[in-house]
Amino acid sequence: MDRSLYGHALLAVAAAGLALAAWKSPRDTTGSQAVIIGGDAERLSRVSWRDEGYQVSVARRGEAVEVTTQTLTKPATNETAPSTEPVALKPARVYPGTEEAKALFGKLMPLKAGRSLGVLPADKLAGLGLTEPKLTLTLQLGDTAQVIKLGETVFGTGDFYVQSGDGEVFLLPADRVAALRHGGGTLVDRNLTGVAEAKLRSFRVQGAFGTRSVQQQPAPGGGMATYVDAEAPDIKLETTREFLARLLRLRVVEQVEAVAAGEPLLSLELLGEEGGALGSFKVYPHTEKLALVVTPRFALPVTVSKSEADLLVREAGTLAKEGK
Repeated sequence: MDRSLYGHALLAVAAAGLALAAWKSPRDTTGSQAVIIGGDAERLSRVSWRDEGYQVSVARRGEAVEVTTQTLTKPATNETAPSTEPVALKPARVYPGTEEAKALFGKLMPLKAGRSLGVLPADKLAGLGLTEPKLTLTLQLGDTAQVIKLGETVFGTGDFYVQSGDGEVFLLPADRVAALRHGGGTLVDRNLTGVAEAKLRSFRVQGAFGTRSVQQQPAPGGGMATYVDAEAPDIKLETTREFLARLLRLRVVEQVEAVAAGEPLLSLELLGEEGGALGSFKVYPHTEKLALVVTPRFALPVTVSKSEADLLVREAGTLAKEGK
């Protein structure tokens, strides 16, 4: 038998043995040996996940959290002349974080394992995928970055074999890091406005159809609010609720490095208590399927569905003329 194949076979058998033992053994989440990293969740300021194809980080920003995503650009391959260019990260995209992103800090600290496997020899580490791990989890605690290596998963549970900075190997429950895998999609808030109708008090809409300022009239007893013309409070605007519902549920497709050209199709300003700004948005043409939106909620211009944007523009035009 080829020596390399023989070596791989031994590693596979060793890994299978450890996996079977881990699968059959009950999880121990009570002992101190099952704590990978101890400490208070309040000290955790950033969580970073690195995979072969992307990396995602979640950082505290006061009461809110910010999620940064980056995907990897792999150079084109050629069988006769393989590329020597290194794998590079595409430019970062920064998004507001969801409630799940906020909860992540408490979920990861203290970082507890299902059980500890102790410090293992090098040949066992190779069999568990920990010699050259493809995944890493980094927890920023004050000035200290704690790096956890993630290897293969356990058959039957999906839990990860992980190795801490001091060399000890643990079984990490898969649900602890599920939100960070596959790009962290559930951590990214793609809502265009990030505004709840309950926080809204007035808004201003402008376009080729004209301009209108709208005020909210709270209903007595906490019922459904109505909307009126700011300059003529006796004019109730019946089309406003449908327009607002469409605006508040509009989702971002992606952030793009594009320059808005020409006059916006639609300009919006949302205001809260005492006229405080909740958000501003300018909608521009972009492609056949996407419209471009410039808003301070995102670092770069964002794209939204063109069909949804077109409906919003038409409804804004109806709203701007209603009662006049």
